[in-house]
Amino acid sequence: YTVSAVSPGIISAPPQDQFNILGMSLSPASLALSVTEGGSVAGSVSLQNLSEVPLTGLTATVNGLAANLTASTSLNTNYLAGQGTLTLSCNVTAIDASIRQSAFTIHLATAEGVVLDLPVGISVNPLVPRLVTTPAQLRASMLVGAQTIMQFEVINVGGAPSGPLTVSVPAVPWFSVASVNPLPSLAPGQSNLVTLVLAPGTNLALGPYTGNLAVNGSSTGVQIPFAFDAVSDAHGALLVQSVDEFTFFAAGAPPLAN
Repeated sequence: YTVSAVSPGIISAPPQDQFNILGMSLSPASLALSVTEGGSVAGSVSLQNLSEVPLTGLTATVNGLAANLTASTSLNTNYLAGQGTLTLSCNVTAIDASIRQSAFTIHLATAEGVVLDLPVGISVNPLVPRLVTTPAQLRASMLVGAQTIMQFEVINVGGAPSGPLTVSVPAVPWFSVASVNPLPSLAPGQSNLVTLVLAPGTNLALGPYTGNLAVNGSSTGVQIPFAFDAVSDAHGALLVQSVDEFTFFAAGAPPLAN
């Protein structure tokens, strides 16, 4: 950019000074990483030069790292051409799970004075199994006299195998598990699908039925709330009579006219 200062009414003048506007952007603007205790995880972002001016001497420095983590960064080059892009990679290792949730920043700087921070959030999974389900809650309508099939996913988001898992449902005649039970062991990151059968009899009272079912292993477990509505498709007849004050007080009890 060039700038000049002139008296009012003068519309042009030779440049008296000049400056550059420099900048960088990150895509994505932050990282969220999950790592297992004793293991490592890698992540990367794209760094873009927002101006036409090349940026040189690019450095990446880790700040605010938790005590149970080590981290390293790498750039495929420390020169960023005008409007160019490069990749910033980050590798994080969890020594232990003493700090489960933490965050740090990767500070980027260039010889031209451009700076930018990349926030990185870290979750450390201990070397124990941990179960979650998708969805976290079950809701459905179940037709009396018919079968309703429902499914949910069990996921081991911990850092160790779960061992065999038993699906336990309330002891009612209309609620059962159709899939293999117990489920085979889930490795870290592995999931399995559970199939349920709802078969309410025609004599089951209509209305909501709520409670919890459970998926349990020897050292881990999860409960899933449910809310099932027993409904009917039976048809009835409705008779509507339209009345007004004459129906009650006039001779012959006439109905509402028209």
